[in-house]
Amino acid sequence: MDKDRYKGIKEHVSGEFREKGSRFIAHAFPLGDETVIKSIISELRKNHPKANHVCFAYIIVENGLKSHFSDDREPSGSAGKPIMGALNSMQLSNVLVAVVRYFGGTKLGIPGLIKAYREAAINALNKADIIEFIIHRSITIVCAHRDINEVFRIANNLQGIVEIMDSKNTGITISLKVPAASIKELLIQLNSTYPLNENLKILKN
Repeated sequence: MDKDRYKGIKEHVSGEFREKGSRFIAHAFPLGDETVIKSIISELRKNHPKANHVCFAYIIVENGLKSHFSDDREPSGSAGKPIMGALNSMQLSNVLVAVVRYFGGTKLGIPGLIKAYREAAINALNKADIIEFIIHRSITIVCAHRDINEVFRIANNLQGIVEIMDSKNTGITISLKVPAASIKELLIQLNSTYPLNENLKILKN
């Protein structure tokens, strides 16, 4: 993965793998952040009340690398890890893959589970439209009211996106999403435009 770009999927896709009566139904979802994961897993459990397990893995690269997997009561390393392996093998990020398992009555053993969860995940991901995305970073700036237009001009020229703007008598707080490759240039231009200016503060990046 390029440090400024990543490969992700366009939209939700699903795939299935069957082994000795067990069904492994995989769902792959594009992710912006971790906040939606809990609700997605809850919705899958609600839609599959008779399923035995809902195992998952995800990778997120926006604002720092985050990854996690869950075996959901399957033997350790037999479910979440092979799902993660499928994501890594296809070099995908900002994606959640959850696999719903219906037990078919015959135990598969750990090697069988590893194969089944991985194959289900790959079957879903193979159906996805894979797209290249630009990695963004978040930065928060506080500036005086009189400086807002110049800050916006600099941010817009670097393809910055305003997420939150909070105006108070003491100044304006702006949260921006900026392409990772442009963060350094943004800081250079801001510091060059407002050298030693107490009215401009960069809170985080």
